[in-house]
Amino acid sequence: MASEKIESSDEGKLGELSRMLVRPLPHILSELEDNVRKALEAAGRAEEIAKVSKEAAEATRKAAEEAARRAEETERRAGKAAEVFKKATDGAVRKAEEASATATQAAEAAEKASQKAATEAARKAEAAALEASKAARDAANAARQAAASTEKA
Repeated sequence: MASEKIESSDEGKLGELSRMLVRPLPHILSELEDNVRKALEAAGRAEEIAKVSKEAAEATRKAAEEAARRAEETERRAGKAAEVFKKATDGAVRKAEEASATATQAAEAAEKASQKAATEAARKAEAAALEASKAARDAANAARQAAASTEKA
């Protein structure tokens, strides 16, 4: 069985070889020219594809470089913005702390002034009450004297 396969394989090659030998040379040359032309066309297309691929790779490289440059610029600007924001917030916090301290001092001063005014008002009210009490006693004494002199008369 194996020997039959070998024989049929050899016969196939011999058959093809004998067909080639009987074909006219112009026909073989025409096929050869067609094959060479097709190979040259394929090579030209491959060369054009390679050129386009190279251009695409270069454009991709340039785009990547531009994207990296823009990313660096964005990062730099973000850093500056963060620095400015930090300075502004630090300044605002400092001013708020100063305003709070000033307000606290003002409140303490107002409380002291209020306590002083209340103390002074209480002292004056007490003095006025004593004066009023004395005036009432004097008026009562004067009224008694007037009543006593009216009774005598």
